[in-house]
Amino acid sequence: MLGLGSSPPEVELSEIPRLEDGMKVYVRGMLVELWKYETGSESLVLADLAGTDTVKVLSSQGTRPQPSKYVDLGDELLVLGELSKSGAVDTIFAASDCISVTKESEEVLTVDILRDCWSLFRGDHVRIRGLLDYDDLGTSLRLYSLDRNSSLLASINAFDPSRFLGSRVLVSGILSLDARTLVLELVVSSIVLDA
Repeated sequence: MLGLGSSPPEVELSEIPRLEDGMKVYVRGMLVELWKYETGSESLVLADLAGTDTVKVLSSQGTRPQPSKYVDLGDELLVLGELSKSGAVDTIFAASDCISVTKESEEVLTVDILRDCWSLFRGDHVRIRGLLDYDDLGTSLRLYSLDRNSSLLASINAFDPSRFLGSRVLVSGILSLDARTLVLELVVSSIVLDA
C-alpha cells in the first residue's frame, strides 16, 4: 500500500501482469508503435530492450502536446499512469504531461536490437548508429553494430556512400524484410558521420 505523499513505483514491463488493477506506476520502455485517433488520444506500445515484454499506453490530452509531436520509434520513454486490467491487454492510462523521452532512438536502438526484434520495427522509419562498410566479400553494403558482431544489409540508392565507408555513422531509414531472400534490409534515407 502506498503511503500518502509517496511516489508511485517504477516497475519492469515483465512485472505488469502481476500488479493490481488501478495501481499508479512508472514504466520505462522503448516505443515500438504509435497510433493517433480522431478523438485526440494516442495509443503507444512500449517494449523492453529484448522485445519480449510489452505494454499498451493510452495517452489523453494534457497541457503538453501528445507524444506524436515529440517522440520517434525507438525512443526510450518514461510513463506515469494508472494500470487497467479490464481489457484484452494490460493498459496504462496516462495524460500526455506524464510521458517523457529519457533517451532518443539513436541512443537506444542498436543493430542487434533491430536484428533480434525486427518484427516490432518492420516497415518503420528508425534512426540508428553503426559502422558502414562492405561485407567480407566486398559485395554488399552493411550497417554493422559498433562491435562489428552483427549487421544489416544497407540499401543506399540516392547518394554515393563511399565517404562514409569504415566510419561510425548515424543513419535514418526504413527497416524491411526481403520476402524472397528473408534478409533484413535498412533502406537508408539519410546518413551523417557520427562523432
